[in-house]
Amino acid sequence: MKRIAIFALSILILAQAYAFSQAEAQSRADLVTVSVSTNSPIYQTGDVVEIFGSVSIVSDPLRAYDVAIIVKAPNGNLIQVAQVTPGADGYYSKSIQSGESWKEGTYTITANYDIKSAITTFAFSVAETAAIEEVAEAAEEV
Repeated sequence: MKRIAIFALSILILAQAYAFSQAEAQSRADLVTVSVSTNSPIYQTGDVVEIFGSVSIVSDPLRAYDVAIIVKAPNGNLIQVAQVTPGADGYYSKSIQSGESWKEGTYTITANYDIKSAITTFAFSVAETAAIEEVAEAAEEV
């Protein structure tokens, strides 16, 4: 009988602890914000992609998170993964150089901060000179 009472009491305590942790997570989720943008909707080979955004800043140093930035190519391959520390005002930025290996299409940027994420996209096209060079190289091979 004593074991059943202890077991039931343990379940009650654990259920309350779980409920409180869920309530705290929900209230934290309501307070956390993150945004991400680029300075242009379209880039070409050789352009620098400027990524920037803002996050909600809390005074608790144990909850001072960095922003994880993930850039993916149209086929889902990782182009860049970076960890950026936001300033005291909550703003962050990261620059990445586009390269010759980048393909045309829509690239996706995800910014992760605490338990929130924000996503933006940009279009990438191969510059005309690079396209002409590719056609010339293909013609030489034939």
